[in-house]
Amino acid sequence: MHHFRHIFTTFAIKNGMAIHEVMEALNHKSASMTEVYIDAGDYPKEMMRIVLSGEMVVSSTNRNVVECIESNDNPFKGTTTDQAEKLWRATKIEILPHGFCLHHPLRGDPCAQDGVCLGCQYFLVPTDRLPVFEARLQRINEELTKNSDTSIYTSKLNFQKHRLGFYVNDLQTKIAANEILQENQEVAADAERR
Repeated sequence: MHHFRHIFTTFAIKNGMAIHEVMEALNHKSASMTEVYIDAGDYPKEMMRIVLSGEMVVSSTNRNVVECIESNDNPFKGTTTDQAEKLWRATKIEILPHGFCLHHPLRGDPCAQDGVCLGCQYFLVPTDRLPVFEARLQRINEELTKNSDTSIYTSKLNFQKHRLGFYVNDLQTKIAANEILQENQEVAADAERR
């Protein structure tokens, strides 16, 4: 059922349906729940190559996946766009509007299908999604400030806040570390030229 809701929402937004109308159709309590579908499907094949080859910083709760992508022994380094596309189709990696799902029901370990990607060990977030996650985290914090009740909705917002906070902090830390590394490499290159 969730998969069909996802397809409907993705195509509705891509074809110009107003977000508040989509929100109402899905019975979402806030626009932040609906906005994760914005830009769905706009990842080009090149994005898959960049992510798998380790050229883009990624975050996941699954440290094995992250270590494989970040390692010097990453088997996907040097992968062409066509090779990445074939790998993507063969492994059934699902490109979502807010990241990548490395998990597929055909593997015998079906997804809960309840929209909790943020807590799934098979969920991978590339750096280009950081602004989306930061904006969602800010809106969730604002909503939590307004709502002091202990409803299921508030519990879900707190869960999302915790998970989004993990991804935002992890990506920001990795980006800062990469910037320092690049600066050090530039300083070393300048010193070598002199």
